[in-house]
Amino acid sequence: MNAHVPVTSKVASGEVGKLSYQVKGPFQISKILGHNAYEVKRYNGPESATRKYKGTELYLLPPAI
Repeated sequence: MNAHVPVTSKVASGEVGKLSYQVKGPFQISKILGHNAYEVKRYNGPESATRKYKGTELYLLPPAI
């Protein structure tokens, strides 16, 4: 899974973050928290830090990967 994370606006560079998203990942779901929320860890990183994302921010990677 990958996650879409919103980018904040930067006045100095003129970058508008309202419609900009950065992709982070790949992640592996480690725990289902309920209410469409998931706890994820880095793929192949059992000692990595956990992060929480809404289900709407996550999407599946192609099966070829």
